[in-house]
Amino acid sequence: MNWSYLFKHWIFTLLIASVIISIPLVESEDRGFFIVFLYVLAMGIFFSLSALIAYIYVFNFLAKRNIDVRISKFILITVSTLGIMATFSFFAGDVFFRNDVMFFIITYTLSSIITGMIFKLKKSEKKEDEVIHSPAHK
Repeated sequence: MNWSYLFKHWIFTLLIASVIISIPLVESEDRGFFIVFLYVLAMGIFFSLSALIAYIYVFNFLAKRNIDVRISKFILITVSTLGIMATFSFFAGDVFFRNDVMFFIITYTLSSIITGMIFKLKKSEKKEDEVIHSPAHK
């Protein structure tokens, strides 16, 4: 499996969600978009580290087995989604179902699902075959 998938999925989930979340926060705060965005991104990175560790563990587990790419992607996106919900549940506590918290959860979850589906989990077999049979490789 392609380890860059793991980092692209995590980073782009954080970037996309941070941009979307920052838009309404800029309207309610008296700060510029970039400052709010950096703050939201930093908080996202910090709070997602525990979920990232679980994600890396599952990714490593799946990488050692010959599991269909679609099933592996489904499992990884599910782990990411559950990590998002567990993180918000732990830190939001009794305000988990408030509209503003649900907005964050939905934004991160949809970003994770979309980015998880876009990036390739496995390197193309055709590319690997071309490298093995290329004249420069002989």
